[in-house]
Amino acid sequence: MAAKRILKRRAFRALAFILGLVILLLCADRLVEYIGKYLYPKDFGAYVEKYCKEYNVNENFCFAMIKCESNFKKDAESSAGAVGLMQLTEDTFQWTCNRIYGEVQDASLRYDPATNIRCGVYYLSWLKQKFTFDAEVVAAYNAGPYKVEEWLKNPDYSDDGKTLKKTPYPETENHIKKVLRAEEIYKKLYDKGETSK
Repeated sequence: MAAKRILKRRAFRALAFILGLVILLLCADRLVEYIGKYLYPKDFGAYVEKYCKEYNVNENFCFAMIKCESNFKKDAESSAGAVGLMQLTEDTFQWTCNRIYGEVQDASLRYDPATNIRCGVYYLSWLKQKFTFDAEVVAAYNAGPYKVEEWLKNPDYSDDGKTLKKTPYPETENHIKKVLRAEEIYKKLYDKGETSK
């Protein structure tokens, strides 16, 4: 009698395990998507949407830049003096403010999410007009546009004067890969069933 009860319990546990496994497999896609969106959020989405539309920049590209620049920390600071969500240096911030507002702004506004994103997206838009491909835009955002122009003229770094085959800065090289990988992840997580913008 005790052996029968033990067998019934084992059979019940095995059935419960199999049922749990089936449920887990059925929910795996949703779980992966949930974890993906947790790791790659669209925080500050209203600002990103507004300014990407205004300056004609792809939202996934912008979210990837924010993810890789500051990981969505509005008070992030780098050792190079770049701050905020899109990690703007004071020079870049003031340059974009002059072009957007027609005057310099208080440097503390670099920490304001709306202002930081607006200036960062404007700067991305300007870089996209100078460089043909996203990899070069990321390189210019990281190392500066004049450095990228120099590299594109150098046969060690570019074969065609438009695309970089490599950069002399390992940090920039890694940053390009990180941002482009993050952009692909954003597309997969958020653009299901949509055509690419």
